[in-house]
Amino acid sequence: MRISRKQLKRMAKKPKIRPRIVNSLTNFDENINDDQNAKLTEKTQTSDTLGLLNFLIKHMDDQDHFKVSKAAVVKQFMFNKPSLNFNFAALHQLKLVDVDWKIFKTTPDVQGTINKTTVF
Repeated sequence: MRISRKQLKRMAKKPKIRPRIVNSLTNFDENINDDQNAKLTEKTQTSDTLGLLNFLIKHMDDQDHFKVSKAAVVKQFMFNKPSLNFNFAALHQLKLVDVDWKIFKTTPDVQGTINKTTVF
């Protein structure tokens, strides 16, 4: 199958972050069963979220795809761990959360569970 120049340009512009990077950052393994993933999820704390977001800040050079890539990775992250607590200040700093957050559970250091529809 031949690939046209237009397709090559489009492929070159695609974000380099893939879900497998998210999986390695969040200790999530698709090849093991749900019970083992639940145990891994319990061990994973908010520090993984912040580590993921810091990773995104440092490794995304292409400004055109910066926001799209962050959104895709955070959506993947939230799909894997919908009950994980996110740091709202960090998400807001990355412009992934609007000012009017829906906070379902709060702690003194302004963390809470966010709804998937709230972020995007």
